[in-house]
Order: sequence, then structure tokens, then C-alpha cells
Amino acid sequence: MACTGDQLLTAVRFLIVQRRLADLREVAPEVDAATVEQQARTIRTSLGRINTVKILEDHIRLHMSGNEKSSMPAAELAEDVIGLVRAYLK
Repeated sequence: MACTGDQLLTAVRFLIVQRRLADLREVAPEVDAATVEQQARTIRTSLGRINTVKILEDHIRLHMSGNEKSSMPAAELAEDVIGLVRAYLK
């Protein structure tokens, strides 16, 4: 599982959950581990989307803030941001 330093703790927690579910399956097969795994996948996907939104926000702030001078014209910057948003929504 590839991640940055600030996401390492979360990644390790997901690995621990996976291992505990595997152990639980062996000890208590009646436990609905598939449902727990699906919930963990949903959480992981949500966290990934949050990270993508943060990246988009950082990009917009970096390139379009009033404090920074950009070498790109405003129309080109706008198209760049639109491209990022479209890529995220796919």
C-alpha cells in the first residue's frame, strides 16, 4: 500500500483491520466479515476522495491565489482547474 508519511498511520490501521478480520474468520466463521470488509473499502475510498479534493484545493490556491503571480494567463489557469475537476469527477 503506497502512501505519504502523513497517511502512513491510516494505512497501517487498514492493514491491522484486514489481519484481524482474517483471524476472526478462522475463529468465528459465523461473523459477517464480508460486510466489515465492504465498510472498510467504502471508508478507504472516501479517504482517497478527500485526499483528491485536498490536492485540487492546493492546486487552485497555488495557481490562482491573488498573492502569487502566475506565468499563465487567467483563462489558461481556469482551463487547467476545469481539467482537474473533470478528471476527479470521472
